[in-house]
Amino acid sequence: MSDDLKREYIKELLSVIDEDKKSVLLYVAFDLAVVSLTLSEKIFQSPAKNSPIVALGLILLLISAALFFTYYRKMHLASFAMVDQILTLDTTRARQIPDEVWSKHKTGYIFGYVMRVLALAVLLSAFLAV
Repeated sequence: MSDDLKREYIKELLSVIDEDKKSVLLYVAFDLAVVSLTLSEKIFQSPAKNSPIVALGLILLLISAALFFTYYRKMHLASFAMVDQILTLDTTRARQIPDEVWSKHKTGYIFGYVMRVLALAVLLSAFLAV
């Protein structure tokens, strides 16, 4: 593989990581937006009996946001290590870096999805019970 092709490959990997980071940042923004909207509207209007359920849903969303942000941050730091690979044109190492981050943090990422689904289910049940 030519040096130009290696350089372009690493740049494309960085581009894919940037797109992944944007998606994950949207997950964090969604979770925090739901928490913010719920706090500003629902808790103050809902009956006291639903407050613990709503609070549980918000806590689960905050956990989800924290887990997604942790993954985002680790992938962001990995992109710096990948940029270093442009200098050496080590495509093998460039490909390993995001794989290593995923391997180390996929459990938290998946758990973030689970927390989000649970949180939304809990919040929907609180809203429908009103």
